[in-house]
Amino acid sequence: MNYGFTLQPGETIDKVIHRSFISLVPYVFVAALLTTIGFGLSYSYSIDPQRISLGQDNVFVITVCVFALAVIMLMAGIYIYSHNVLIFTNLHLIEVEQNGLFGRVISQVSFNREQDISGSRRGFFATILNYGNVTAQSAGENVYFVFRYAPNPEGVANDAVATNEASMSNTGQGLG
Repeated sequence: MNYGFTLQPGETIDKVIHRSFISLVPYVFVAALLTTIGFGLSYSYSIDPQRISLGQDNVFVITVCVFALAVIMLMAGIYIYSHNVLIFTNLHLIEVEQNGLFGRVISQVSFNREQDISGSRRGFFATILNYGNVTAQSAGENVYFVFRYAPNPEGVANDAVATNEASMSNTGQGLG
């Protein structure tokens, strides 16, 4: 999958982490609400056509538009979900953050410049469903990013530290 960046010569992708499924909940909720509205309009018209004075053709067009909007909302959510990733390469930690359909921010921190990587869960649902934020900070460059809705954030942070230590074992550098 093309995430919108180019790897350096000799750089390989070791691991790709997607957001937790919980980040899809708002999109699924809105799509379900729109579907319910569409079914409600159709059902109300079929029960008492005189109560809704739009006419059969207009009710049909509105219902189809509401269903189409629900499908578009769900597809947009899936697209955004699938394009929000945290990528471990042998040289960098890269965050690709898809902000809506037309906005993308790509941040990368070189493993030899990483200063701090941490994972955190806050709140009841985050604790129960095991998702949270992974924060990475770079020394000197003032690069700081947060990967939200990470599944098992402490484990992801530990994996990043382990990858950093493995990539720096030959050079003698590592997290400072």
